[in-house]
Amino acid sequence: MTGTPTGHGAPPEDGTPQSGARRRGAVLVVGGLLLLLLVRPIGPVAVQWIPLLVGLAFVAAAAATGPRSPLWGPGLVVSAYGTAEVVNLYTDVPGSGAWTLVSIGLGGLLAAALGNRGWAMSAASVAAPVVFLGIGQWIAGQAPAGTITWFSGGVTVLYGVAELVVHRSTGALSRPPRRVSRGRPAAGRGR
Repeated sequence: MTGTPTGHGAPPEDGTPQSGARRRGAVLVVGGLLLLLLVRPIGPVAVQWIPLLVGLAFVAAAAATGPRSPLWGPGLVVSAYGTAEVVNLYTDVPGSGAWTLVSIGLGGLLAAALGNRGWAMSAASVAAPVVFLGIGQWIAGQAPAGTITWFSGGVTVLYGVAELVVHRSTGALSRPPRRVSRGRPAAGRGR
């Protein structure tokens, strides 16, 4: 990494983890804001489109940084689920609940296949979206109309903001460089 001797505070260059996180973050913020503007109660689009829009935002964010992006798993699983929701909205498919589960499984299998080919994938990145899909289903069924739109758009925007703020190589908030003393023992340590 270029920049300061410790690597902190270096201007992000194409290909560094920090610049990748910023690209992903920007795409997710835009995707979340578009969702809020397109889906009811503000926009004309039915709430069944939310999972597909969120999934596509994550896929676009992953594509912004390539196969090493940690967002492929969530993007593929949520996009597969969202596709099933949109198909269910416009067709009368018998056993639509079963096909929805099949679509989630297919998204997971595609993520696993890409993971076997060296793409950044983890079990948690594939399983965690299913938890959020369940929470979203509960909110959609229990909360007042429009709540799921605000929740989904808000979570997508917040994830994007976190990508913009968190330094991905360390998993910590960006911080100033540490001072390194040379030739003297650190304070508080034995000689």
